[in-house]
Amino acid sequence: MPQRKQYLKFSRDFTRKNLALLPILLILFLILFLNWGKLLGNIAIICFVATILANSIWDYFYLRKFRCPDCGQSISQPTIKHRQPRQPINFYCSRCDVEWETGLKERSFYY
Repeated sequence: MPQRKQYLKFSRDFTRKNLALLPILLILFLILFLNWGKLLGNIAIICFVATILANSIWDYFYLRKFRCPDCGQSISQPTIKHRQPRQPINFYCSRCDVEWETGLKERSFYY
């Protein structure tokens, strides 16, 4: 039976990075709102969509590069590969026989 340990730094870093994008998205949204239909508004639309797309891609890869805090082994898949909304995103290190609880949960658009 694997030992369970918490590694909340992973979720804190993930959350901080996503929250850091909020001011950028708000500024782009304001530019878009104030300049709708103008060249600056069109540029804001492109930047807004590109920022969200880049963030989604970053999130996808960030969740596939977990490193075991004890031994440093790279773990590319969470313990539960096909999670339901609100299920935890944990990673299992076979070398240490530890399941790392990250504090992250699968997203749902309904909560």
